[in-house]
Amino acid sequence: MTYIVFTLLIGFGIGELFDAYPWLYLALKYAGSFYLLYLSYKIWMLNPKPGPDVSKPMGFKDGVILTMFNPKAHLLMILMFSQFMQPDGRPGSQMVAQIFLLTFALALVNIPNHLVWSYMGDVIARRIKSNQSDRKSNMIFSVMLISVAIYILIS
Repeated sequence: MTYIVFTLLIGFGIGELFDAYPWLYLALKYAGSFYLLYLSYKIWMLNPKPGPDVSKPMGFKDGVILTMFNPKAHLLMILMFSQFMQPDGRPGSQMVAQIFLLTFALALVNIPNHLVWSYMGDVIARRIKSNQSDRKSNMIFSVMLISVAIYILIS
């Protein structure tokens, strides 16, 4: 629910900005892509830490706080609106309908996505038993992020 509220808030804010400055979506598209490339670089360069993981599992409250202060989640929402919203220069119900439709689509995608992400994250964490495996998985995730950034740049 928190995710949907944040998506709507960002959508209406971005929608207003797109109405006032239609060129802004291109700037957000490029800035977001370069940020993803930066994150990819950071993941690629990440060195695994030796020793057992002693972190405590997160609860619901932790998840809400993480969503509120997660810049990657907000970037995803901003990129979604900058990529798929079609500003026509006229304020009105078309922009509102697009915001609600994109928010609904994001929620539909995220429900199964988060379930699979959580499950597969657990599976991968159990299988990675060495620093070499950890390093390889970081490289794979980094290449995946680069692919998303390139897709955003060329679309």
